[in-house]
Amino acid sequence: MSFSDLKLQFLEIVPPSSTDKGLKVTGKAEISATSVTTGDALTIGADGLTTGNAITISSDALTTGSALDITSTATAYETTGSLVKVVQSGSNASNVGAILDLQSTGANSALTPLKITNSETVSATTPSVLFNMLGGSNSSALRLEYKETDITIADDVTTSVAGFFEAYSVPLFLVLRTTTVIPSAANITDIGIGSTAVGFSTGNHSGTDEIVSFHQPVSTVITNAANGFGHSSAQLLLLTHGDPGAATGRVRAALWYYVITPPVTV
Repeated sequence: MSFSDLKLQFLEIVPPSSTDKGLKVTGKAEISATSVTTGDALTIGADGLTTGNAITISSDALTTGSALDITSTATAYETTGSLVKVVQSGSNASNVGAILDLQSTGANSALTPLKITNSETVSATTPSVLFNMLGGSNSSALRLEYKETDITIADDVTTSVAGFFEAYSVPLFLVLRTTTVIPSAANITDIGIGSTAVGFSTGNHSGTDEIVSFHQPVSTVITNAANGFGHSSAQLLLLTHGDPGAATGRVRAALWYYVITPPVTV
């Protein structure tokens, strides 16, 4: 049966059996629901399904396209809003499978199973959240975050950036890049956290233009209860350097780190 230029208010197709196709579309199909503001634009009910798939997509000739493309230009996401939401609510000890299973099974492929891009503007106190995991009944969390900021080296022997290290954060790497030459070769000699002057290994950083250096937190600072990581309040970034004689040098600091949220009070 074919329909041409026919608008149907309601159409129900009942196949002869559960193994027969109720509807087959050859060519493009489109669902337009621009007037729908609440509820669901498309509902698929397959609650009796056991070993099959509720939706199967095959696109074997892909080059630059996508098998599934979901986009949104929404500008009012609330805290409970999600572009894609996957919920498994069944509670049973026998539930031991994966909620999201990403596989690249081609032996000669060089694919990236998961790629995350977050292009929001970051600063010394505004990070980009790359990953956020909640676990347990008391909402403990582990987040992977990134931040960067441009720092003007003070006409002094130290420069600080307030609130650079978040509360309960554990840095992975700190990277410095000189973007404007620091005068008088007033190189950075130590990188600290809070009042602890030496917080990172290989604290030396040259003030020569476009020099890049990589730094890891030292173990003594990680375990230091007063100013070490795991702190319950934000801490400043402390750079120790020579006196440049002028506040014209600039350094860009980029930080990759985890934030650990303790369990909430019951």
